[in-house]
Amino acid sequence: MTTLPTGPDSLRLNRAAVLAAFFAQGFVFVSATLFIPKIVGTFGLDPGVFSMFLLGMVLAAAVGSAIAEAVARGAGSAAALRTGLVTMVPALALMFATGNLVGLAAGMVLYGIALGMVDAGSNMQAVTLERRYGRPILPSSQGAWTLGGLVATGVSLAGVATLPLNAGVLFAVVPLLAAFTPLQGRSLPAFDAGPGSAASPVATPGTALGSSATPSAPPGFLPGSTPGLLPKGTPSPVVMPGTTPTPSAPAMSDAGPGALSPDARSASGTAAPTADGPAAAGAPTGAVRWAAIAPAGIAFLIFYLVDSATQAWGPLFLYRDLAAPEHLLALATLPYLAATWLVRLAGDRLTARFGAPAIVRTGAMIAFAGLAAVVLAPSWPVAAAGFFATGLGLGAVAPLSFSAAGRIAGGDRARADVVVARFNQLNYVGALLGAVVTGLISTGTLRIGFALPMVLVLVLIPLARGFAAAPRAGVDDARTVRPSV
Repeated sequence: MTTLPTGPDSLRLNRAAVLAAFFAQGFVFVSATLFIPKIVGTFGLDPGVFSMFLLGMVLAAAVGSAIAEAVARGAGSAAALRTGLVTMVPALALMFATGNLVGLAAGMVLYGIALGMVDAGSNMQAVTLERRYGRPILPSSQGAWTLGGLVATGVSLAGVATLPLNAGVLFAVVPLLAAFTPLQGRSLPAFDAGPGSAASPVATPGTALGSSATPSAPPGFLPGSTPGLLPKGTPSPVVMPGTTPTPSAPAMSDAGPGALSPDARSASGTAAPTADGPAAAGAPTGAVRWAAIAPAGIAFLIFYLVDSATQAWGPLFLYRDLAAPEHLLALATLPYLAATWLVRLAGDRLTARFGAPAIVRTGAMIAFAGLAAVVLAPSWPVAAAGFFATGLGLGAVAPLSFSAAGRIAGGDRARADVVVARFNQLNYVGALLGAVVTGLISTGTLRIGFALPMVLVLVLIPLARGFAAAPRAGVDDARTVRPSV
């Protein structure tokens, strides 16, 4: 597909496409996890054995994320995302329609690859879109994932959970539809000045750029990101502290980390300046400060540990340990997803007002209380309330982690895609610990399995400082940048 014209309508259409991808991913994932009790019962598997199937799926997802990175280098993140969405169709057919363990295993591996590609591709698209908007949108974007999960939970409660296993094939309709939405093309110029045109002017503090006033960065959002579009679709100037003003910024390409488009290479012959300043002489283009990303990466891992444990084992915990009725097993997932969705829905505004560190720090304490309620629950309604509190505390952690990684990656879209793809692999380390280890250590009761994430969420408190936007050199006020006249 071609890149859509630049302007407010383009942004809205691209955002709708990204939201559809997140929605489809959440719908399919939660629908599949709600079928786990049925899968375990149909094939006579115990939690330890089924953990090995989950292990294969998680490892395949890590491979899928790496494949998405390779596809994004050559064909763009939209191609990686569409490929993953379409691949979910045969994967779900193998999982639910073959009726044997070989088909189940093959389907889970193929689904894992598709999941990794969709995970990485959708977040690549969302990070680029957030830069184009110039304000936090990742919390609400990932809120679409949660909304998809909520819809899946509602469908389950409506009676789908009682249908035969092969009914799960119908879930494939949703990602198939999402694959044909207008995603952002690979030929977007730097900071979205429009296909085939020069990018927006770049200014530094103390430098005038025509007569345009430079909008300030939104509170809690890193200075140097794209402030969005002015009325009538005119691209606004981009303030990048620490860079040298130029008539126009070079266009970007998805060809690889730090790569410029052919036109930009011929025009400049040098590495493009990043959001952290101009490329140092002799420094490799696209170098990433991985150490700076580490706090957000560890927090991201912990979130997915808790998330996968809750969604993979929550329904079985209610059923086996707390004697919940079979038709109400989705109430392990529903409260958790509802709380996560509420937080992500309000996450853009909360982040802009209070800052990411405060959101992460406060959320960690709420999540600890929620998981403690799950571990100590005397009945399934108490555990359901605990899952709600857990989602309330951790709902914003994943999108804020991606935002932090994308900002640290700098202004080069291709480099940001690589960072997001590799950062996304921490998702599967967390899923490995949450979905697999939780089952393996839960000898006799799943309460033991949920005690591990209960302790680990406290690590988020000291990690929260790593989500702060570091002050830039030459910027007196991180929230307001005024050009000289």
